[in-house]
Amino acid sequence: MTSRKLEIKYVPINEVKPWDKNPKKHNKKAILESIKRFKPTQPILVQKGTGLIIAGHGRLEAFKELGYENIPIIELEMNDAEARAYALVDNQTVIAGGWDDDLLLTTIQELKVEIPELDLGDFGFKDKQMGKEKEEKGLDFVPLFQIVIDCEDEEEQQRIYNELTELGYSCKPLTL
Repeated sequence: MTSRKLEIKYVPINEVKPWDKNPKKHNKKAILESIKRFKPTQPILVQKGTGLIIAGHGRLEAFKELGYENIPIIELEMNDAEARAYALVDNQTVIAGGWDDDLLLTTIQELKVEIPELDLGDFGFKDKQMGKEKEEKGLDFVPLFQIVIDCEDEEEQQRIYNELTELGYSCKPLTL
């Protein structure tokens, strides 16, 4: 397998163009808060020669709102179809991964002690993920509330899964 060298460069913000048919929704507030708190940590991926965004639409909007004039990008040599395909795959691989809920809760609890002023709710984490129900109820476990949805077929299951994860729900598709 051949590798390619990725180079980050900074360009004027108006040199990149959003994909007008990007189906990915974003939690704009969470992205804004992340960039404010941690500064830019991920470059926007753009198609070389066109400046079309492949990944990073939410970051672009946040950069604009925060007044950035120059933004970090990586240019990728991809044709139009490859760029669109990678845009979908890049987002889906993150969505499909989910969290290890126990490790997530442990890490969040540690961060509450180490960085008490950091409110992970600002970044889109839900009360359940942060253990707030456990704290409020004095429990030694985190209550887990679930809904099971019966689907007609795999296509409907995928559609509902995508819709719920886009809304911020932690979901696990099951086939029984």
